[in-house]
Amino acid sequence: LGLLLRPLTDKLNLGAGGDAHGIDREMINVDRGYSIDQCGDAPIRRIKADVLSLPPELKRGSFAVIYAHHLVEHLHYHHVGDAIKAWADLLEPGGVMYLCVPDTLWAMVTAIGRKDLLSERRRMPNAVKYIDWKRANGIAYNGTDHLSIWTEESLAKVVAESGLEARIWERQLSPSANWLAWCEATVIGIKPAGAKNV
Repeated sequence: LGLLLRPLTDKLNLGAGGDAHGIDREMINVDRGYSIDQCGDAPIRRIKADVLSLPPELKRGSFAVIYAHHLVEHLHYHHVGDAIKAWADLLEPGGVMYLCVPDTLWAMVTAIGRKDLLSERRRMPNAVKYIDWKRANGIAYNGTDHLSIWTEESLAKVVAESGLEARIWERQLSPSANWLAWCEATVIGIKPAGAKNV
């Protein structure tokens, strides 16, 4: 919680979007689609940039928090590993990266009417290892703005490969849970305290 109380210059919101919905007044907001008049006269820090090619003003090791809510699925699968590594390099030691994406496993089990299978993922952690994610990504999102698909496990793997300690956000999946709790995969990446920037 202490990291969230840091000044806005220590927190980065990647893929914030072009409207007030994704903008956060407590963070530096980065998106490629900003126009001058969006959000009126609000005192909001915005940087127009592609999240795959961030400007040098965003210094390595200078952020306590990086927030990317429903961003990663809009990137091609083959770009995500390098992108997360570059974002991790922006974190200070002990910093936290929050990544949240649509959970493809949720979509699959919902489509076949078997949400009960979601509770099985904790008892069968290897069940989703055998999906060929690169191949699945090539066929899943033809014609939409979602360019890659993820589960908790596949996203956590990419986060860990970036050098961060990956933790899957354990959410309560009760039958009465809000639909958002069911359909999102959230992974927290923590930069080890002694980590050096590459």
